[in-house]
Amino acid sequence: SSDLSLRVMIRCSGHSQAHLTHTLITSSPAQDPAVEVEYSAAPLISQCTIASNQGIGLRCHMHCKPQLLENEVTKNGLAGLVVTGNSEAVMTLCTLHGNR
Repeated sequence: SSDLSLRVMIRCSGHSQAHLTHTLITSSPAQDPAVEVEYSAAPLISQCTIASNQGIGLRCHMHCKPQLLENEVTKNGLAGLVVTGNSEAVMTLCTLHGNR
């Protein structure tokens, strides 16, 4: 599909303050990030597993401020976590293992 929104499993954008807890995000076949946080979004992502996705596990960009608490980011096909574009990610008690 050419619709970009279908390639990301979860996207937090535009000043959103979503709370994602106890969520399994796995097995995305797309090269795009499984979870993307962008454009000043400030979600709390807590006690989630982001694993075995084809692309990046979690991408934070464009001035976002996510709080990442007790997450497991493992075995993703590309990087586990990418933070760019003046983002201020806070990561506490997270495990990143086995990502490329």
